Amino acid sequence: MSEKYVIVTMASIAQENRTEIMKNLPALVDVSRAAGSSRAGMGIMLTGSMPGAALMFQMVNELNKMENIYSAFSSSEIYKNLLAAGVSVAKRNIASIQLSHTFSDQPDLKYTVMTRGSSSANPEKVMSLVDEAGELFKENGAQTMRFGRIMTGDNAGEYLLGISYESLSQVEATYDAIAKSPLAAKIYDVLDVNARSVTQLLAVK
Repeated sequence: MSEKYVIVTMASIAQENRTEIMKNLPALVDVSRAAGSSRAGMGIMLTGSMPGAALMFQMVNELNKMENIYSAFSSSEIYKNLLAAGVSVAKRNIASIQLSHTFSDQPDLKYTVMTRGSSSANPEKVMSLVDEAGELFKENGAQTMRFGRIMTGDNAGEYLLGISYESLSQVEATYDAIAKSPLAAKIYDVLDVNARSVTQLLAVK
């Protein structure tokens, strides 16, 4: 698996320049990929702690790529212009990716659902149960699935699950299925969900 870590960044957007900022945000995905990320995506949070904020994820196979990426950002005119227009980074964390599934040969990623949770259970048990749940996500339209543990920030040690979809109807179908699933009940027995957000993706490469 080439994706060992994911860097998740949330940033507020100045309302007076929102149209301009929204138009230019996807260009950061190209900067990230050119600097060494194996996959990068940019979107706008629809729900969660910062609705309306920008959310960027960047996947790398080794953490020293992070230095390359942010060096590229600091010299990028696009990045400088976004900061000047009123983009302000609010939070950035790194998670290790311990479980990875791609359910489609040609995934068309339009939305991503990120769920954060804590657990005192054996990590191998948590990982096994979530891995088993992959089939449930796949059956209801999930395109990709990543699961791991947050390494930095206030939520270090907690688990992070990211599932991407083509449509919100697939998100709805998934959580309808979860409500009826005995396996999901087992997961909730060992994993306390602390936060969940839906992000509409503007660009993924």
